[in-house]
Amino acid sequence: YDGGTWFPKQVSVWDNGLEITQKFSDLKFNVSLSDELFYVEEFEILRTSLAKGAAFLASRNWEAAVKEYEKIVAIDPYNIAAHSNLGYAYVGIGDEAGAIAEFEQGIMLAPDDPLGYNNLAYIYIDNGIYLDKALEMAKKAVELSPANGAFRDTLGWGYYQLGEYQEAVEELTAALELMGDTEQPWDRALVHYHLGMAYAAQNHWASAEEQLKKALDLDPSLDAAKEELKRLERQRSVDA
Repeated sequence: YDGGTWFPKQVSVWDNGLEITQKFSDLKFNVSLSDELFYVEEFEILRTSLAKGAAFLASRNWEAAVKEYEKIVAIDPYNIAAHSNLGYAYVGIGDEAGAIAEFEQGIMLAPDDPLGYNNLAYIYIDNGIYLDKALEMAKKAVELSPANGAFRDTLGWGYYQLGEYQEAVEELTAALELMGDTEQPWDRALVHYHLGMAYAAQNHWASAEEQLKKALDLDPSLDAAKEELKRLERQRSVDA
């Protein structure tokens, strides 16, 4: 504080679910606001937007989540978690270019954090682009955090997209074992869907149908699983 102006080295607010803490370290920006106004306007926006953003993500209200996380990164451009969550929200509204930009920003800010590599790998893999590069990023994320089920799912889905179906089954099975029942149901549903697709690619129809039905039990809105299940039923009718 100097001459009526705040010069914080860093202001960063981190989100852990709905529990929020404040942390000061090395962000470089000057805020020419009075002490009282700085805390009221800047920190209150961060506090409320982090809480709202987390709640909107949990309910899959993507548009509302985008608005809250855009506020956060405008105030705190070095907030890695906010960039990551904004990327998720962009995926939810179908803005893949926006999501890629946010995930790339996360890698730039935290090159040793596996989350950025996983997120960027997943969006490439899910769209069938840059698959070799994406697989390397997915492997890096798993190497950095081998017990993370979501990262193993990304790697397994990458193997599937590259036609390496047995490797896909192994990684996706491991992903489900690691995720347990604590993850969001729609996240687990997606892994069951991926595993069903991998089994179907190996002509293991019964196992594929089992996984697809589990996916729909967890997330009845997963249209991709519905379509694949219908395709398998038609295929089995033709074979019969």
